[in-house]
Amino acid sequence: MHLTKIDVLLIAFVLISVVACTSLFYSSGSPLLATAIATGFISSLIYIVIGFASIYNAFDKPSIVFYRMFLGGLAVRFLLFIITLIYIYKCTSIPIIAFVISFILSYIFFQTVEIRLVWQKLEKQKSDQ
Repeated sequence: MHLTKIDVLLIAFVLISVVACTSLFYSSGSPLLATAIATGFISSLIYIVIGFASIYNAFDKPSIVFYRMFLGGLAVRFLLFIITLIYIYKCTSIPIIAFVISFILSYIFFQTVEIRLVWQKLEKQKSDQ
């Protein structure tokens, strides 16, 4: 599997957007908003990597194992997200709404890339048979 030009452009767009938003909020006197944006982005990146790793490892397994790993990965990511939300809400002064918005937008972009990579893997497996 490899990243296509569209995937690279999408990732670059997200990175530039996060850096620009973080810099804008930080320089305008809102370092907590900048922290919320960066934290949401980094959290979504970690969750996507965990999900992609579980799916990628499950490709060559029987269907039942694949679905267990896929659904288990979803459950683990969801629980991690809830734990992260609770931690940020209870233990930090980071604005929770800004964190959630940043997380969701970043997650959508990264999920798009993940789906494209999984699709490529499935197409390659299909053509190899």
